[in-house]
Amino acid sequence: MKHLIHFIFLLIFIVCPEVSAKKVTYTYDNAGNRIKREIVLSPKGKASQENAHEMQSVSDMMADKNIRIHPNPTTGMLRVEIINYESDDLGNIYVYSINGNTITQSKISSQLTDIDISSSPNGIYLLNIQLNGTSITWRVIKQ
Repeated sequence: MKHLIHFIFLLIFIVCPEVSAKKVTYTYDNAGNRIKREIVLSPKGKASQENAHEMQSVSDMMADKNIRIHPNPTTGMLRVEIINYESDDLGNIYVYSINGNTITQSKISSQLTDIDISSSPNGIYLLNIQLNGTSITWRVIKQ
């Protein structure tokens, strides 16, 4: 059933190119488990200039840190922003090809970390952040 839902969303984006995702919101229960993901769609071209930056970034929570990656899709340069970063936080960022090969890795040493995948071919990559013993992974599209 889960695969069917993903297939339907993919089909919508292929068949209806005039529609793009404007905002993705998540809902959590009291224990902190993600229970709902909602995608709000809007017609392309009607988004304001203010929302253009927001639409090209993804963010999520990792423990008490808000992590933001932008732009996605990218032409090669990604910026990872960790809000609430503290100097004693320990972590690394890894970028993997869809085949599992390591493209690049970088140590997290500040609130902002730039990742360069411009020398890699266009395609889908996995960006994995490991911070203070926890890990989270995003899908990144290089155009």
